[in-house]
Amino acid sequence: MVEDPDATLAEAEKAGGKVLFPVADQFYGFRSGRFQDPFGHVWIVSKVLEELSPKEMQKRMDAMMAGMRNKVPAEASGASSSKEKRPPKDSKSKKK
Repeated sequence: MVEDPDATLAEAEKAGGKVLFPVADQFYGFRSGRFQDPFGHVWIVSKVLEELSPKEMQKRMDAMMAGMRNKVPAEASGASSSKEKRPPKDSKSKKK
């Protein structure tokens, strides 16, 4: 846990770290982000924003997952589109 995850991640990036997950508020009540230091170690920097009951965390996670399902493109969900995508025809291979 750190006092200011945003500042900590910015400082790590200036020192050569690679941001893996930008700092953001999480459904479980933390503000956190993740970076890899120049030696390959992965660090998570977090701050508790609010203490939540397991029931409230589950409620927030369910809402987050429902929102993610609504954002999944048809290709990723396994649904097929009505138009099949084909690569463009090569103009050199056309017969005259």
